[in-house]
Amino acid sequence: MRLCHNHFSGQIPSSLSNCNQISFLDLSYNLLEGDIPNEMADVASYQNLFFNNNHLSGIPPWSVNWLLDALWIQNNRMTFEDIEPHFVGYWSFKYSPQDSTETRIDTVLSPGSNYQIYAGTLGQFTTYSWIHNGQVMTLPDNTDTLFLNNISYADTGIYICRAHNSLCTGPGYPPMALIRRPVHISLNTVGFIEVSELNPIQIYPNPSKDMLTIESIRPISNGTIEITNLQGQLLLHQNCENGKRNYMIDFKPYKSGLYFLYFKGDSLYCKTKNHSLGSRPC
Repeated sequence: MRLCHNHFSGQIPSSLSNCNQISFLDLSYNLLEGDIPNEMADVASYQNLFFNNNHLSGIPPWSVNWLLDALWIQNNRMTFEDIEPHFVGYWSFKYSPQDSTETRIDTVLSPGSNYQIYAGTLGQFTTYSWIHNGQVMTLPDNTDTLFLNNISYADTGIYICRAHNSLCTGPGYPPMALIRRPVHISLNTVGFIEVSELNPIQIYPNPSKDMLTIESIRPISNGTIEITNLQGQLLLHQNCENGKRNYMIDFKPYKSGLYFLYFKGDSLYCKTKNHSLGSRPC
């Protein structure tokens, strides 16, 4: 049964498995999506199956069918988990290439937050290589999920994952890589310091290219203001004047980048570490 090049869309109907005397089925070059029905794996008459060049995202193992000679599933959205069960010696097994995995993500994160990125390639024999801004990261090769903790400016940029499978390197099997679509991380540098309800502190403008204003509803006493860079280097240490609520900090001497402000004092009831920022553009 040759049904290729017909612009068929939607999912393959499971009722197709009722045609259990078919030996040749060609559904290639359509717009089919979803999983190939599990019922089709129970049809023992198939000898040649062509599902290539669709948008299919899953396939059952055809282990019960020893007559199957040709299985083509390339140019779909299969993962290594889908492909692995089919390295059983078909006369013609074509699986490469496949579409990239997951979806592209553009996200803006707060400094100090946590984030994770899933590769989405799966597979028992899969290894992973994570790439950040074009540079390969030093991670164990079984890292299918990337965990980013205490996000800082150094974590911004584009992440991708290139996955390989050892079964795709044997004799007669071409190597294949699955690529996780890019994740673009930016840092949120606009807003207020995280403070308690009893002692709100406002910082503006943020980002700042010259003077940074700090305002507190309650007077600051026996306190200090410190500024550090991302490496923790202390750039400013200033004692607070007792009873004073407003402070101006000159940011013109600092290069463009991300900085942290720390407040310490008897009258301060706020958690400010990793939440206060100041920057100026080049």
